Amino acid sequence: MGLEVTTSCSCGNAQAKIAIGPSTRSSGCSFPCLCEACQRLVQVDLADEPPRCPECHSNSVVPYDDPKLVGSGGDVVVHCSTGDQLGRVLELTDGTYYCPSCGQMSLRFTTGWRFPSAAST
Repeated sequence: MGLEVTTSCSCGNAQAKIAIGPSTRSSGCSFPCLCEACQRLVQVDLADEPPRCPECHSNSVVPYDDPKLVGSGGDVVVHCSTGDQLGRVLELTDGTYYCPSCGQMSLRFTTGWRFPSAAST
């Protein structure tokens, strides 16, 4: 099963819905990332080699579980085990993260609905 997260920031410019977990390909793994090239919050398939921004196609993408994007920690709201695809666990908390719209550590992730993955269909 995959999960949808909603992003929000006090600046009001970082509203997005992003799917997390298995993508439509059984080997895929979608996760929110910062594209350092175009400074956007994007959904990236981290199983792609190399992972690329869907907007500008740069491979300068940083997953939002990277410590340099975390402002403050909190309770885990997303836990995605990607042992087969990436060899690590992806997590997001209800803390704050870097917002590419305003440049502040004020972006937040909240969980939405679950959807069936290619592996479970």
